[in-house]
Amino acid sequence: MESSNSEKIKSLLPLTYMPNVDWFAIYLNSDEVIIEAEENFSKQSYRNRCEILSANGPLPLILPVLNKNSKEGIQNMALNHSENWAWKHYHAIQSAYGKAAYFEYYQPEIEKLYNSASQDNLWSWNLRCLKMLLKWLKCEEKHGYTHIFEKENLLTKDFRQSFKPAKQTSIYDHKSYLQVFVDRFPFIQNLSVLDLVFNLGPQSRDYLLTYHYKNQLND
Repeated sequence: MESSNSEKIKSLLPLTYMPNVDWFAIYLNSDEVIIEAEENFSKQSYRNRCEILSANGPLPLILPVLNKNSKEGIQNMALNHSENWAWKHYHAIQSAYGKAAYFEYYQPEIEKLYNSASQDNLWSWNLRCLKMLLKWLKCEEKHGYTHIFEKENLLTKDFRQSFKPAKQTSIYDHKSYLQVFVDRFPFIQNLSVLDLVFNLGPQSRDYLLTYHYKNQLND
């Protein structure tokens, strides 16, 4: 998105697990992105979950966290690796998308990512996922991080509360694309961007840059 200096779009986003399509549409269509690094961990949020499309319908993949009852800072939230979540999540993704048009192309890198998860906490894991996905989308990293927590931030478009599993609504109108299990389900929008990439491959970036907005970023 090109804009004049007076129209620069600066967006504030949470760091989520394998972010959904809306998240990446905001990222790619913003001139500058700030990621919230100073918030407390939020239960029942996409900070530690994403949603893919399985043979039985939408499937949440939830990262098990330790000290889940505390108000722990997002950067300090530990993952419970004793639950073998990395193996389970990778094989759920492989089962769901093994026959998707572009899964074979991306499979070696995502398998390597999950095989190397054992030393990560929630923050470092989500950052590594983001780095991989931006590479797949051929998008340069253009984000910075907050240094203090501000309940309200009037200098950015604040999307920190826009991604809640309990209120799964989309910020944008999604154009349909061919998904796996199209014979079983109608088009399901706003899944993890993994769904988009495994099905559209190199076309994913163009899809994200040509969204039909319900709420324009620069409103």
